[in-house]
Amino acid sequence: MAAEYSRELSRRVYLSLKRIASEGFWAGSNPGFGLRRMLLTADGKPRLLMQTGDQKLFRAGRVQLVLGPEREVEIIRSIYDMFLKQHIRPYAIAQILSRQGHRCEGRPWTPYQVKKVLTNPKYMGMLAWGRTECKLKSKVRPIPPERWITKANAFPAIVDEETFRRAFKTYYDRTDAKTDEQLLQLLRKLWRKRGHLSSDIIDGSLAVPDKDTYIRRFGSLTRTYELIGFKRPSHESFNERRCKFTADLKKRRMEIISDLIRRFPGRVIAGPYEGYIRCPKLRVDVAVTMCPCVTGSEWPRWTTVFAAINTGSSLLPC
Repeated sequence: MAAEYSRELSRRVYLSLKRIASEGFWAGSNPGFGLRRMLLTADGKPRLLMQTGDQKLFRAGRVQLVLGPEREVEIIRSIYDMFLKQHIRPYAIAQILSRQGHRCEGRPWTPYQVKKVLTNPKYMGMLAWGRTECKLKSKVRPIPPERWITKANAFPAIVDEETFRRAFKTYYDRTDAKTDEQLLQLLRKLWRKRGHLSSDIIDGSLAVPDKDTYIRRFGSLTRTYELIGFKRPSHESFNERRCKFTADLKKRRMEIISDLIRRFPGRVIAGPYEGYIRCPKLRVDVAVTMCPCVTGSEWPRWTTVFAAINTGSSLLPC
């Protein structure tokens, strides 16, 4: 009977808090940095600005959020500016605020406090209740946004809705905010799209983080490939492809040299070494070097080559 009474009481309290939140009233305790609690009378008129630890004076009263001190409001807006306009990471934002002497509810700023500012809808004036749940002897568990109890324009906003939603999306699109499974899923999609994976393909794609991120998260690229089921080609086949690629480059280089000699008779002749041409009038030897295009990424890239001209007495870079 005691257990049944406890469950029934819990259900009644939950439904009461849910109803209060759906009406746009605050159903929690501390409202957080930049906001304060205003106690309202039964007819909805402001009665008392509540401080930390204060409780309602009467049962029928309701609590509504209002803007806090102007200094705190400006700090909230500066956090959004640093994150969206200056592209500063939350960790660096917390360091900047601490160096400037600002404190969050009496404690130094931390990246977690910055995250709460950037991801809590209350800063755009929306009351969102039931974002997490914690049943008896269990861990706090996040609730999907579609199950939240929300009320738009429930109190004054510190930032507009567009700014908040941009910050919310940008924060959760960051690599360090993604889970291991999310990172692996992005790599699987790239594998299906390209049909193959390599460090150049990963670094060249804008759809996935760079290879160093996967190495830090999973230990190595080999381990990452194992987790998604991708098998690298054997060393024998890789060496065969490399030898064929080198032979093709050499053949193409000799074709270019022959074409230059045919196009400029007397002005260009075969050089003293393989892969060189000589310009007798200029008294220089020029090395012909192939710069293959790397097509593993989403845009073509060429390796930068340092060339030198032999003038007979010295080598001149060009």
